Amino acid sequence: MTTKTYEYNIGVDIPKQKLDVLFGSQQGMAIDNDPKGFEQFLRRIAPPPLTRVVMEATGGYEQLLAAFLLTRGIDVSIVNPKRARDYAKALGRHAKTDTIDAHVIRLFADTVNPLVMPQKVKRNKLSGVNCNGQYKPDTFLDSLLIKIPLKLQRGLIA
Repeated sequence: MTTKTYEYNIGVDIPKQKLDVLFGSQQGMAIDNDPKGFEQFLRRIAPPPLTRVVMEATGGYEQLLAAFLLTRGIDVSIVNPKRARDYAKALGRHAKTDTIDAHVIRLFADTVNPLVMPQKVKRNKLSGVNCNGQYKPDTFLDSLLIKIPLKLQRGLIA
């Protein structure tokens, strides 16, 4: 958990091609999972100090968006999909669509206030997460970028 409180939690469900984004209970959009779609998304969100984007770990599909947002100063939380699914079950939300998933992820963030990935960007070797499950401040973004093809990285680095 983080001690900072966010005015806006944005839930993102990340299938392979399109991302489903939910800003509030009724406000949503679908974007392509590429830098052009991310720019479209960035134009719609509130100023960075007020906003956190929350997504599930999805076997790597989340990394491109997370790296893009981090390089632009947006706070990002990547949550365990099992925890988000268990939260949905506790709410009685058994239907599973991309829009419902994005909504549940947003509600999960409102309630649980998950850990935010560090903003500090430094070009180091791949490291990731330490044994306590905490992100290493100077290396996490690099661990995302190292897995992204170079041609896509050009659209991410500001």
